[in-house]
Amino acid sequence: MALSKGLRLLWKQEPAPSALLEARTRQDCLLLEAGTVAALTPEEKDAIKGQYEKLMDAYGCLGELQLKWGNTRLHFLVLVTGCTSVGKILDAEVYKITATDFCPLQEETKEEERITALKKILNSGMFYFSWPNAGSNFDLTVRAQKQGDNHYESGNSFFWNQLLHVPFKHYQVNCSDWLLKVICGVVDIRTVYASHKKAKACLISRISCEQAGVRFHIRGVNDDGHVSNFVETEQTIYLDDDVSSFVQIRGSVPLFWEQPGLQVGSHRLRLNRGLEANAPAFDR
Repeated sequence: MALSKGLRLLWKQEPAPSALLEARTRQDCLLLEAGTVAALTPEEKDAIKGQYEKLMDAYGCLGELQLKWGNTRLHFLVLVTGCTSVGKILDAEVYKITATDFCPLQEETKEEERITALKKILNSGMFYFSWPNAGSNFDLTVRAQKQGDNHYESGNSFFWNQLLHVPFKHYQVNCSDWLLKVICGVVDIRTVYASHKKAKACLISRISCEQAGVRFHIRGVNDDGHVSNFVETEQTIYLDDDVSSFVQIRGSVPLFWEQPGLQVGSHRLRLNRGLEANAPAFDR
């Protein structure tokens, strides 16, 4: 199912940079100005909307990115401008992100190198989000056994844009109304038939964001007990009202170690800490 661009970003430069974020399905809006986020009523929106010009439409918003630049912070609104459907799970459509845009919430800056690198990662085809129908609370970032567990979110290692939600939560904005939650990994959804019955088979691999990095450069465990290359792979079957979920996890050896070297095959293992120094992180 094709997803329409349901968000619109409006912008004004004077007297101070300011943005309005509208949703097609909502009467209210969000005002982003001077590093703050405020929810405006329909009446408040109508009173100031004429001062703004349309900047772009988007499929969804990932949140607000904050980058240090000298002694100040730069603020960017991260919008999804391209996506493709990979299938449907229960009452939620799952989409792969193909294009994003970083909209500066201050005067234009020359901070392009880091933004270009982040955009390249987000547009790589490894990030997914779900779009639930009304009344559905399906969350792609958690396994079937944890669906509906609101206490799990704070410790969710597969919720990649969790930090981008923080500025909105700080100002008591309901993030589920405005922001997407994304995973990094792979999603494959197929329809299978068992006699006269139709089932949905889903394979979802979620990469942890806690100790992310490329192979050979990020190895082992960190002081918080998170290991590199940690992946949760969930195989789920949906048949009528029944759900069967089988979860496998894998990750790097939970010790402080590395593989220095440039040539593949020449990397030798090297432990960075002794047994006693490894124990606290290993036990976590």
